[in-house]
Amino acid sequence: MKTRVTHPTISKILLLVLLLASISFTPARAAGGTASFSWLPNSETDLAGYKIYYGTTAGGPYPKVVDVGKPSPVNGRIHGSVTGLTAGVTYY
Repeated sequence: MKTRVTHPTISKILLLVLLLASISFTPARAAGGTASFSWLPNSETDLAGYKIYYGTTAGGPYPKVVDVGKPSPVNGRIHGSVTGLTAGVTYY
């Protein structure tokens, strides 16, 4: 019998990778210092919520985070946005 061991950090990294794989990185709308995103919801029933990590350095680190929470899907997609962005700055 095999026992599956999970580590909270590894689980968070896996969730982030899965989330990033399902996000379209072209903002649906970017105006007035806001970038809006949508993605397909994860299928896990015990999902705690979603976070959007971002920064100004390609490849990270991504020190800023927006906790989107666990909103209900709209038209089959989860929606979240980042506000307070500066015009002319590239965010990753």
